Amino acid sequence: MAKEIVAALRAGRATAFGFVNAKTIDGADSEDVLQETFLRAYTRLATYRPRWPFKTWLFTIARRVSINHGRRA
Repeated sequence: MAKEIVAALRAGRATAFGFVNAKTIDGADSEDVLQETFLRAYTRLATYRPRWPFKTWLFTIARRVSINHGRRA
């Protein structure tokens, strides 16, 4: 299952970048948030529940990372 998740992470990068880019100020911030999103997703694969769409899970992480990044800025 880990290989499928990694493939889904790679495939969802462009869509996730667009989502994150809309929530941040500049491209460098977007890249930072996206990197943190993927790191958290990878390290927390055990929390993913396959009955829910993977994209929803990933975007929830991205939203939370974006909010936290905005608080630090």
